[in-house]
Amino acid sequence: MKKILLLFLLFLNTSCTIFEAGRLTEERKKLFNKNNDKEFCDQNPDRCVNNIPWS
Repeated sequence: MKKILLLFLLFLNTSCTIFEAGRLTEERKKLFNKNNDKEFCDQNPDRCVNNIPWS
């Protein structure tokens, strides 16, 4: 019975972290959108490869 309870608690804990792992904060969304901005590549073609910005 203890093993079942421990497994249940383990699955419950990991399921909560799985759903939170994919969420982005507003700051992270801005950084992500900045890296996918084509205007940056138009203004700085030397810093882009195939329209993907590289630092």
